[in-house]
Amino acid sequence: MDEIFTIEQLNKKYIVFEISIKEIMNNYDMIKKIIRNIYHYYRTEIKIISLTPWQGDLTWLDKLSEEVNDFCFCSHIKPKNLLEATTIIGNSLIYFGNSLHGLITAVAYKKPAVIIKPWENHKYKGFINACGINTNSIINNILFNSWDELLNYDFNVEIIEIEDIVKKKIKYHWEEIIEKLNNQNNKLKYTKFNKFVEKESFSLYKKGINYGLLINYLELTSKENNKLGKWGQDLDRENKEKDILLIQRQEEIERLAEWGKRLDRENQEKDKLIQSRQEEIERLAEWGKTLNRENQEKDKLIQSRQEEIERLAKWGKSLDEELKKKIFLIEQKDYSIKQKDFLLLKRQEEIERLAEWGKTLDRENREKDLLLLKRQEEIEKLGKWGQGLDRENQEKNILIFKKQDELEYQKNLIDNKDKELVEKQELIEKQNNELVKIYKSKFWKVKCFLEKKRNLLFLKSEKNKKENID
Repeated sequence: MDEIFTIEQLNKKYIVFEISIKEIMNNYDMIKKIIRNIYHYYRTEIKIISLTPWQGDLTWLDKLSEEVNDFCFCSHIKPKNLLEATTIIGNSLIYFGNSLHGLITAVAYKKPAVIIKPWENHKYKGFINACGINTNSIINNILFNSWDELLNYDFNVEIIEIEDIVKKKIKYHWEEIIEKLNNQNNKLKYTKFNKFVEKESFSLYKKGINYGLLINYLELTSKENNKLGKWGQDLDRENKEKDILLIQRQEEIERLAEWGKRLDRENQEKDKLIQSRQEEIERLAEWGKTLNRENQEKDKLIQSRQEEIERLAKWGKSLDEELKKKIFLIEQKDYSIKQKDFLLLKRQEEIERLAEWGKTLDRENREKDLLLLKRQEEIEKLGKWGQGLDRENQEKNILIFKKQDELEYQKNLIDNKDKELVEKQELIEKQNNELVKIYKSKFWKVKCFLEKKRNLLFLKSEKNKKENID
């Protein structure tokens, strides 16, 4: 073996899985499951080989090894010659396959073997019996009728030992063959078989490798051991095997024809499926168009809602102004005449505070949204408060009539202060203009505008009071 493989290769542990192309085509998924089970039990490399590569397309073995590589390390080995094939089997841990030649080789090298019969044939059991094994329990653990039986295999593999009587018969016939080969007058001297034995088998015989190749190609059984020298019978058996092979090829062709018909039916079904998928795509396209129209309608609706929101915002601003007017009116009615000077002074201080407050507006921009929300809530509260004040104002109007005389008394005083109010109004307008220039943001412009309106309303209310007093 060391003439073909390196020491590292010979020391490497692996399992041989020998399968014919026909068996793979008929039991592909089952074989894949069995290889998975074998790997999970032994946890070692799997080598797939075929001893009958002429029976079909070897790409099936390539495909199987690639898919098996998903869960274990597997390789498809293509032996270059018979010696390499026997060496691969002889150096393995165990042999799984459906070839009688593979079984003979494993037995010759004392390797465990499991055989799955490709068809019903007595030669497998006959060879095992010829090796001296007649116990059914052992035979049933080596020989299986189908791949289904091997699926639940317990891996209790027995090594088939060749009995001494069989070895003696093999040695006798081997010596007889050598004698005939050495005979120069033998007509078979230059036959292909003669050349093969001289080149392959005789060299192995000298090395003493258990006569494995002789067993591998003569297919010894217990009844055939005395007829190895009759080459005519061997040729007859070969012809019969070729006839069987032809029948198998014919059956394989018929199966391929059925497989082709099945593929044709599958293609027709796929065409129907493609057509249905195309119709589904068209339906989805129509549905997409309807969705697009719905989206356009929704965009229009959103735009109308946006316009409505803007109108509501304007209406809210107008309500805010009205509320502020009401607030000023309420405050106007609430103030007493004696507090006008105090209010004017307070407004002046408020204007100064607003000027200082305007300087800090830039820092408070981040809080403006929260402030607006609070202001909105305050406006709502003021609205409710204004309603209460309106009721109070009605009560205060009664008091105003009572104080009419007192207002007449102070009319002259108010006239004197009108000029001061006009001056303060001009001052307020100037300050408001300055605030508008300082606070350029939209929010603070609105704020200043409202404050300006508020001051104007206050002045107008003062004038109205004066007119009412007059």
